[in-house]
Amino acid sequence: MKKIWYWSMFAIETAGMLFIFYEALPLYGPLIRGAAGAQPGRYLYGPAVGVVVVMQACYWIKRTRRPPIGLRRRIFLGHVVLFFSRLSFIFAGSLLSLVIFTRSADTKFSLVGIALLLAVTFAQFCYARELETLSAGFEGR
Repeated sequence: MKKIWYWSMFAIETAGMLFIFYEALPLYGPLIRGAAGAQPGRYLYGPAVGVVVVMQACYWIKRTRRPPIGLRRRIFLGHVVLFFSRLSFIFAGSLLSLVIFTRSADTKFSLVGIALLLAVTFAQFCYARELETLSAGFEGR
């Protein structure tokens, strides 16, 4: 039962991560090309708060109640999972850098927006950590 609980929460967290990518990628392109308006991601405030809360709840509950996953040793799959872990956080870091350092002069400063961007980045970091833990399980560490 603990494994079902773990994998269900991991699936919910993964869905949250996919939502972040689905919503953030269309915003990323215009930001790279130039100014994207005064508050280009304002419409995402509500959904982003919801996703962050759900992802963080799943992560921290899983962290305190993590069952022994008992994965079979699969070195290549461990490397693939670790690759996606790093790739997901590279995207998070690049979006954070793009908004804060590159496009801060083009957009209207919003304390709520910056706080939410940091919260989303932290949620992505936690997800990347979970993928690293899975990778270590596949590699037998």
